[in-house]
Amino acid sequence: MKALVLTLVSILIAVAVLGPLAIGPAGLELNLAHDLQSGYGENGFDVFTWLVYGARVSLMIACICTVISLSVGVIYGAISGYVGGLVDIILMRFVDILLAFPGILLALYIAAILKPGILNLVVALCATGWVGYARVARSQVLAVKNQDYVTAALALGASHARILGRHILPNIWGPLFVQASFGVSSLILAEASLSFLGLGVPPGTPSWGALLDQGVTYLFVAPHLVIWPGVCIAVAVLSFNFLGDWLRDVRDPV
Repeated sequence: MKALVLTLVSILIAVAVLGPLAIGPAGLELNLAHDLQSGYGENGFDVFTWLVYGARVSLMIACICTVISLSVGVIYGAISGYVGGLVDIILMRFVDILLAFPGILLALYIAAILKPGILNLVVALCATGWVGYARVARSQVLAVKNQDYVTAALALGASHARILGRHILPNIWGPLFVQASFGVSSLILAEASLSFLGLGVPPGTPSWGALLDQGVTYLFVAPHLVIWPGVCIAVAVLSFNFLGDWLRDVRDPV
């Protein structure tokens, strides 16, 4: 299981990072002589090249959103759990309000208001992406803030910021990393969904979701435009889900 997971994730990262450098952008150029032929898309761009560049776009957006959401969520949840009392109640009720809205629908609404673009797509996906990390961080802080080493640090006069940064946060990252691996797969799927609807990356930007959108139009003429991006999305999502399962098993082998 470990070897399979690491192999799949490593291949995806290698394709996203090194693939475009290896094959170059020539396949993205239009060639009407190859319009909708086998291996080519509308106006003759090379589907394989589009898929390789789309891997970079999908993983880049997923990783950026995961880092932002994880950072915001950890800070928010850690403060809520550490301070406690009325502050904790107010902060968590705001989280509950955001959780009352389906995340993808709220992202769809925000993306519809903003014009298509990578920055706007990141904003839409991060708008509610951080709340899950906040809840996990809060629960972990509540579990460790009364431990003896935290009490000892308080007795020695350590500041609250130092206690959070040096004694609490380093001991709560395990569950957050597990959730982050699942979060990457969810974001890959969300980015593809928004791009499929024309609300994600700008038109003309290589994206698996945008290629699926084009493939629906020519489903019976050029089915490869649907099959291959669908396979890429499925493999990417399954790979990071397997990674999350493996990390969870490593943390809790029972």
